[in-house]
Amino acid sequence: MSIGRFLLLLVLAHPGVSSFAQEDEGGSCTVSLARGDRFEARWTALEAPHLFRFEAADGVRSVPGDQILEMVWPSAAPAAENDTPDLRLQFVNEDRLSGRFEEPGSAGFRLRSPCWGLLNVQLKHLRSVQWLDKTVGESTRQKLLAALAARDSREDRVILTHGDVLPGVVTACTATGLTVRSDLGDLEIGTDRLYGVVFTAAAAELAAPKDLIAVLESVGNDVLTAWLDSRTGNELTGRSVFGENIRLPLPSIRRLSFRNGAVVFLSDLEPESVTEVPFFEVVYPHRRDRSQGDQPLRLRGKTYPKGLGVHSRAILTYVLAGQFSRFQSDIGIDDEVENRGNAAFRVLADGKEIAHQPEVRGGQPPVSLDLDVQGVKKLTLVVDFGKDFHIADHADWAGARLLR
Repeated sequence: MSIGRFLLLLVLAHPGVSSFAQEDEGGSCTVSLARGDRFEARWTALEAPHLFRFEAADGVRSVPGDQILEMVWPSAAPAAENDTPDLRLQFVNEDRLSGRFEEPGSAGFRLRSPCWGLLNVQLKHLRSVQWLDKTVGESTRQKLLAALAARDSREDRVILTHGDVLPGVVTACTATGLTVRSDLGDLEIGTDRLYGVVFTAAAAELAAPKDLIAVLESVGNDVLTAWLDSRTGNELTGRSVFGENIRLPLPSIRRLSFRNGAVVFLSDLEPESVTEVPFFEVVYPHRRDRSQGDQPLRLRGKTYPKGLGVHSRAILTYVLAGQFSRFQSDIGIDDEVENRGNAAFRVLADGKEIAHQPEVRGGQPPVSLDLDVQGVKKLTLVVDFGKDFHIADHADWAGARLLR
């Protein structure tokens, strides 16, 4: 069976059981609002439509979901050693799940998530699978990133641990490996040789939701996009962006944010145009919500769940259509390259420069931008080569967002 569209069916076998625990059972959190206000509170109820009730130090607050930037819970304990994931799944809408292969399913396989229990993964909407227990060279890792960035291929691409890339159509994914239909016939490739696979032969494009929708991030770095219906005790219910009913244990959720509210993150938008110019030959594609090293975005010790990780020289243009009032972002060189890296940052509004940082170096504090974009039709972000050419220019537009 050829893998085309992938359906994620979440069935939580034990919704109340998690390898992680928060001291307050998921109730106490830091709430950040779109306009900059922040307060500590206990989340006590979810009321229709999209109204969140909190118990704060100054009394009860009711806040519409479209005015909430994020809700962040205290850090939880790390996963137990036997719960360490060996697979990372990425979906076409940028959702991701990590876990261990449990057993084959009727139309896919069952994945055990350290946070969300046993999940049924059916074959639809999957973008890639990466085997996490492999040590590979930098060139092999870059081939996987390049395959993820490419959108025009008519074949799936299997990246082997030694760096070869096998084009074809993946027809089965099991605990022991992949079956790939190629020009050489049907090939069985064991997991010992697999680093990753990128599905593009019949990848489904998922229509972006237009109404308010939640993005749930687990303490194990899983990400799931869903419409929330209710909260009962420490369990959230709703419907995933794939159309499936879900039940999630609140103690396993680290962060809850929203799309299509008063704040829109650039990493949730598709750029109108992308220009990425290598200094020599290797092109380093921009990444959404990840650094160039495929890590969470970090500037001077602060982790940003949202943003863009780019490499010089990169030019990204977004259509605003006059719908936003401000653009905000922290900019800097990601912590992963320490004190290396030297790049120039520019922001253009309808072709006119509205911000310019000519020299941003690794190890420096981030620069915070808060720019007026009222009436702007197109916003362009530029990261250019600095004094050290392109070396270690892992540049972050950290938390890059638009305010209505």
